[in-house]
Amino acid sequence: MPVTCLLLAVLLLLTLGRGAESSQESRLAVIRLDEPLASHNTRGRSLTARIGDSVSGDFRPFLELSAWGGECTFEVSLGNDGTAQISEPTKRFRNGSPSISWSQGEASSVSFYKRGDGNLEWEIVVRKKPTANTFVYPIQTKGLRFYFQDTALIPDHIDYYMPDSAVYSYAVYHESKRDNRIVINGTDTTCEEYLAGKAFHVYRPRAYDRRGDTVWCEIRIDTAACELRLTVPQDFLNRAQYPVTIDPTIGYTTLGSADLNFNDYDHYSNWEIENQPDSTGNLTTAFVGARASGNGGKARVNVWTKGADCGGTSHLATSDEITIDDNLTAAWYSSSISGSLSADKTYITSFAGLSGGAIVRLRYDVGSSGDSKDVSDDDWTAPGTLSGCSDNLMNLSAYCEYTTSGGGDKMNTRRRRIIQEGIK
Repeated sequence: MPVTCLLLAVLLLLTLGRGAESSQESRLAVIRLDEPLASHNTRGRSLTARIGDSVSGDFRPFLELSAWGGECTFEVSLGNDGTAQISEPTKRFRNGSPSISWSQGEASSVSFYKRGDGNLEWEIVVRKKPTANTFVYPIQTKGLRFYFQDTALIPDHIDYYMPDSAVYSYAVYHESKRDNRIVINGTDTTCEEYLAGKAFHVYRPRAYDRRGDTVWCEIRIDTAACELRLTVPQDFLNRAQYPVTIDPTIGYTTLGSADLNFNDYDHYSNWEIENQPDSTGNLTTAFVGARASGNGGKARVNVWTKGADCGGTSHLATSDEITIDDNLTAAWYSSSISGSLSADKTYITSFAGLSGGAIVRLRYDVGSSGDSKDVSDDDWTAPGTLSGCSDNLMNLSAYCEYTTSGGGDKMNTRRRRIIQEGIK
């Protein structure tokens, strides 16, 4: 073959390859739900959604949420049972981020986009009354724990508020890691940022019809059965004027979804969420997620060496006072804390509050039974030990940051259950 023809053939193959690659890329939307990391030496959550299908052949859409560089993933297969043809997707920009949508036959369509508040909207439009009121999606998960937000499980003595969108929703956490670790290896410093360990939140969906009539729906995520189920009340589907839109929302917040109102001086402690470091370290900063109505609210974080029970705990460190601002929106607040950590000890943290004329509300999600404990006290100074504990199941929005030397090679692989704070 002449050289000129050979060059033309190579160019043609490269062009076709680029065209195929471009076609595949047009079937996939990547939506970043976190801000970019400040440094390449930092491992943060970096929550990212990939929607669509980059594989050639028939379009088989999926949703994949990825956090902490793929340590944690949640994948939902969005295809159907094969009875309806799925169209090629359409990609646009919406609220400054890519959006993607496609049709599933004449009966329904699916869209994903980043909302103005930063959350990910999954929008299912049903154009006519479906034959069943439950939609089932296969799922795969890695490195995650799903906590169903059932308010019936919250003990009667806990004063709390949870918005309707969070009731019967799912708070999703890293299965084993939380808190921030700064690893110093000579002149090299790397950071692990897990905060309170929250990966994302799957809120309770709503459905609404053409008239604007709305209803709450049910969502169930069964990791054992590998399926997600969305159920719309049948009576709503019977009376609706179509099309009907179902809108599961995936929240990017790192805070808990519920407010915990506290009594002065009471301690709330993360009990089963603990830390046994693999090397010595030093506490530097304590963080709590909270909001307040009125000024003057204060908080402190205490770190304890864990014992066999509450009476066996030993106080290690107390943070500086944290002032909780008058704000309807919850935020993270931080304060200095100092103390030495040993590799042969297990640590827990607790939070004590002082209202100071304000109503202070600390954030949490419903966790597992025994995850936390609460202790009534009558002094702003932390006691030497915790005693008189009551069990509860709050996953408290609090965490610590600490420094340690060495351990850089272990940073990518080891399972870390580090200091976490209790709230009240």
